[in-house]
Amino acid sequence: MPGAATSYLLVCDRHRTFTGLGRFLPKENRFEGEYSLLHNRHTRDQFFLARFLLAHREHPVRVIGSDGDQYYRVLNTYRRFMEEDIPKYVEERVGEEQAEADRRLAEQQAGQLQLFVVKHWIEREWEDVRRTEAETEKDLYVLLGKDWAFQRSLHAIRRVVGRSGKEG
Repeated sequence: MPGAATSYLLVCDRHRTFTGLGRFLPKENRFEGEYSLLHNRHTRDQFFLARFLLAHREHPVRVIGSDGDQYYRVLNTYRRFMEEDIPKYVEERVGEEQAEADRRLAEQQAGQLQLFVVKHWIEREWEDVRRTEAETEKDLYVLLGKDWAFQRSLHAIRRVVGRSGKEG
């Protein structure tokens, strides 16, 4: 396989068009996708590749790498497939990714709030158990068991909260 820095184009000579595949990412078994200069990033999916293949079905297409002269000749003389759609598509993808990140953050914050509420409920219950006087030896063992359970619960919550970097 050529070097990791090699970028690829998929070319249809019949229509003198191409689509950028970017570099091949072997760990992910995919190409980076088309590149938007406006957003300074790749599409990170195969949207334009799929559209190109469908638009050029039954046409001979070829893949060329940036390690040869043909690559630059194609870039300078052929038309980029769906060129005007690339920045808009990338902008939509960025928006979708941001919305997903916002949704995950909201879920995490809701989970942290729930954990905080549970932690304080357990602390109150634990305090009630610690203030309760045992009337019999059996009651004493029950209270000791409850005390131990509340203590372990709070310890587990503190470990979980500590991993997320927030202490409530």
